[in-house]
Amino acid sequence: MKLIKRVYDLADRIDIWFTKHWNIRAKQRALEAKMDHFPDKKIESAITEALSITADNEPKPARVSNKE
Repeated sequence: MKLIKRVYDLADRIDIWFTKHWNIRAKQRALEAKMDHFPDKKIESAITEALSITADNEPKPARVSNKE
């Protein structure tokens, strides 16, 4: 068995144990904390672009169709 597989297996077993005993999802909380404290610039820019937010945090006006 390779070392990396053993590490992943151990992490899964610890996560299952925490969930079973204290109803805490340790891996999920760690990933959420990582995403909250160390944001990915590519993801942030994609979200900003999708929400149409300008540099001064004002939403861009919605496109209005003249067709009725």
